[in-house]
Amino acid sequence: MTILPEPLEVWLCRFRFLDMPQVKKVRPAIILEADEGALVVVAVKVTSHGPRDELGEFEVVDLESAGLLKRSTVRCSQAIELPYSDLIRPIGKLAPVDAFSLVGALEEAGITRGPESR
Repeated sequence: MTILPEPLEVWLCRFRFLDMPQVKKVRPAIILEADEGALVVVAVKVTSHGPRDELGEFEVVDLESAGLLKRSTVRCSQAIELPYSDLIRPIGKLAPVDAFSLVGALEEAGITRGPESR
């Protein structure tokens, strides 16, 4: 049985480095959109580094619901299209408080794809 990604789910993914696209790192990512026909998702990076002084970043409040083991920051400025083949497995889903933060951070970062804006 194939598990299809859904918006607001947190998945472990093989995430490409923006400055070195041939290099991938396994990390959590939040699914914004999934296109079954094209077999791609749009996702944003989750990192264990703290938030920087940049628009479109927020710290995850409900780590348990998201399936994250340590303090995590979402970087909406780093939205990327990933092929389904780079998805490893789902680990959680954003809690409502974090989904609300995600929508605001996407707006701040100027990202127009993903969960509906407020």
